[in-house]
Amino acid sequence: SDYITVTSPGLERELINKQLVSEESIKTIYNGYDGDFLEPEFSDSLSINFVFAGNLYFKRNPIPLFEAVRSLKSVGVLDSTSVRIDFFGDCGFWNGIDLKQWIEENEIDDIVNFNGFVEPQELESLLCRHQILLNFSQFQPKQIPAKTFDYLRYPGEMLVIAEPGSDTERLVTENQLGIVASPDVDSISAALEMIIKRGVDAEAKMEQVKIKRQEFAREKQNRIFKEIAVGLVS
Repeated sequence: SDYITVTSPGLERELINKQLVSEESIKTIYNGYDGDFLEPEFSDSLSINFVFAGNLYFKRNPIPLFEAVRSLKSVGVLDSTSVRIDFFGDCGFWNGIDLKQWIEENEIDDIVNFNGFVEPQELESLLCRHQILLNFSQFQPKQIPAKTFDYLRYPGEMLVIAEPGSDTERLVTENQLGIVASPDVDSISAALEMIIKRGVDAEAKMEQVKIKRQEFAREKQNRIFKEIAVGLVS
C-alpha cells in the first residue's frame, strides 16, 4: 500500500511500533458524525435525564452503572426525583442477564427505564431532551464506538464508561467531549455524584464545545482523505 488509514490512534501506534508502516504513510481518520448540531429540547423537570440508545453488545456491560445507582440510592444521594436513566433499543438483556428483572430485584426500576425501540426521527428528538448521553466502551482499547461521534451533534454532555488509556478515553478527555468513568462501581458512582452535585447546564456546555466538536464532523474527516489522495498523486 502507498498509504494506510485507520480509525483509531491505538491502531496507528501499534502498526508504527511494530515497524509495519512508517509515521509518514499512516493517518488516523475518525468515523465522524453526519448532520448539523441539534437544538436542546430539555423540559423544566428538576431531574437530570440520562439516556442510552442502541444495542448492549457483549462488552457494553451496564451492570456497574446499575450497581452505582443502587449504591447512591441507598445512601440518599439520588432518587427518582433527581435522576432518570432511559434505555432505548435492544437493551432488555445483556449477556443472558434479564436487565429488567435485575433492576426490579435491586429496587432501582423507579430510576432506570427500558423503553424498547422507537423510530429514528422520534429517537432524534428524544436524545435532544436528555442532558447526559451514556456511552459504553469497555474492553476495546483500540476501538472507538461510532456512538462516540454520533452523540456529538446532540446538546447533551457525554458520560463514557471506558478504561483509562483507551482510545475512547483519550479522545473524550483530551478534546473535552464529555466525562469518562472507569468501568467499576466506585468510579461510576463518583462521576454520577459529581454530575448530581454540580447540576447540568447542557445548553451552555454545548456552546462552549461546539467548535471542538465540529472537528469530528464526517465532512471534515473526509477532507483528510482528499488531502492524502491529492498528496499521493501530485
